[in-house]
Parts: sequence; structure tokens; C-alpha cells
Amino acid sequence: MGSIILRTLDRGEVTIGEPEWCLGHEGERVGYLADITHNGPATVLEFDGVELLSARISWAPFGELQPEPYPVASVDELGSLEPGRLRELAAATALYAGDLYRLANEAERLRGYRS
Repeated sequence: MGSIILRTLDRGEVTIGEPEWCLGHEGERVGYLADITHNGPATVLEFDGVELLSARISWAPFGELQPEPYPVASVDELGSLEPGRLRELAAATALYAGDLYRLANEAERLRGYRS
């Protein structure tokens, strides 16, 4: 873990630890110490140029509303998910993918009857 110096409204200039997975804070305007958030690169599910799901590791070490002692994944539209809940989401997504395959196969079968 490295460190970074950020300027905050409530604490002035602060030096904090920065995890190696953090994308950095260059050009970031920090309000308060509690607003400092480390974000990792996004893992994106995209289809035909449309982003369907995006997840990243996000950690607000000084967060007041939801202080987290370790990073959790944050999935857009769902908020922060503990690792176990993220695995549940992955399993549900895999099951849904199976449903999509079955639907495509059924549509193809029905088209065969119409040809």
C-alpha cells in the first residue's frame, strides 16, 4: 500500500494509505475526509455496446454512514455488496444466461417449424 496526499475541507491536507488496486485520485476534488473513496477498475458486462452491469471494488475508509473495514464490491444500481452477496449475484447472472440460451434455442426451434 502506498500513500497519497489529499486536501479536504474539514482536515486540510491529509496523508492517507492508498491500496495498490486504487485507480488514483488525480484531479479529484475532495470535500470532507469522510468523502475520500478508493475505486478500482470496473468489471463490465457489455453487449452490443450497451453496458448492462458494472462492478468495482470501492472503499471509503473514513465513511461515516457506512464505514467499511475492508473493500466491498459496489455494483451500479445495487449499491455495495458484501463478497457473499456478490457471489450470489454472479450465480443468478449465470442462471439467467442459461435461461437466455434456452429462450434462444426455443425461438430457433419455433422458427424451424415456420420455415
